Amino acid sequence: MSYTVGLIGAGYFFRFNIEAWDALPGTTLAGIADLNLERAATSGHPAVCDSGEMLDATRPDIIYIAAPPSTHADLIRLALSHRPSAIICQKPFCTSRDEARTLAKESEAEGVPLVVHENFQFQPWYRAMRNAIEEESLGRLHQLAFTLRTGDGQGPTVYLNW
Repeated sequence: MSYTVGLIGAGYFFRFNIEAWDALPGTTLAGIADLNLERAATSGHPAVCDSGEMLDATRPDIIYIAAPPSTHADLIRLALSHRPSAIICQKPFCTSRDEARTLAKESEAEGVPLVVHENFQFQPWYRAMRNAIEEESLGRLHQLAFTLRTGDGQGPTVYLNW
């Protein structure tokens, strides 16, 4: 089975998201929308400034929202109007509990799964830790904690050597 993905948002986690979608077998990143067209275009995928334009042109199976939280409600409703198989929205999901409940009900009424995504899962250090756990190179684990420092994942070399 294959899926097309429309990505809305080319912010802080953009590179990790692109790398993850590109690596997922059977998945094609059909288009990216971001107000910063220059940054969105650096991915090598079709890019536009207008989310509706991208969704109209690509009709993706999955719509992945990685834009600022203040835009999530409007973008989820825009995504619902395009009848995707699923919508994935980065956290924080909404600006209030009431907004979250309303959007969850709207998505359910349309029969479109709405998934809240933890955006750190594609960070290189989490992937390295997952590999170490799968390879059992850490021994038998009973508990695991992971602490990040402010500034981790930033800078010009963040994507190198992972």
